Amino acid sequence: MNTFKTYIPTLIDDQEENEEFEENDFTLFITIENTEQISRTLKLPFTVLSQGSLTGHYNNQYNKFRIKAYLPNFMIGKTFFESGYFSCENPRDEAVLQLKATQYNAKGLRNYLDLNASANDNTLHSVIEWANNKAQLYKAHLNATTKFTEEITEENLPALRTDIDIDNSYIIVNDSLWNIKPASITVKNSE
Repeated sequence: MNTFKTYIPTLIDDQEENEEFEENDFTLFITIENTEQISRTLKLPFTVLSQGSLTGHYNNQYNKFRIKAYLPNFMIGKTFFESGYFSCENPRDEAVLQLKATQYNAKGLRNYLDLNASANDNTLHSVIEWANNKAQLYKAHLNATTKFTEEITEENLPALRTDIDIDNSYIIVNDSLWNIKPASITVKNSE
């Protein structure tokens, strides 16, 4: 919690701020084999179909982390995915997340999913992209910035305010381009 508090402190409860923590320094490398049998037995929503890997490290003394996962073929529920890639790390002064995967079916349809996000100073920048491989193109590119602010209510209690700014973005539906003009959304405690 202390590591993520560096980037989005408004969302992290800091009641344990003064507690002493022992140093935690972990490195991991995990190979994940086919999990169909165990996923079916335990009724898990996630199944790995071919060998994947998970690597990472964490050191709370330096507040540094990195985790990466490569999953060539997997299922979420009954939906098939390939080329799965996940990365979350804090190489500099921000936490960065990348997620890529291709959803597919037996008829050859492919949906390409891509999410990039970074967090720092109570601000989350995100870009979400989606496209397909159909003859009639469907595609989306959504670019947004979310700012988290703690406000004090009349009762002198903290309340979260979330401001979302949507930048120029677009959606293509059946080869028709729909431009999304800049917009703002505010979500806050209603009284």
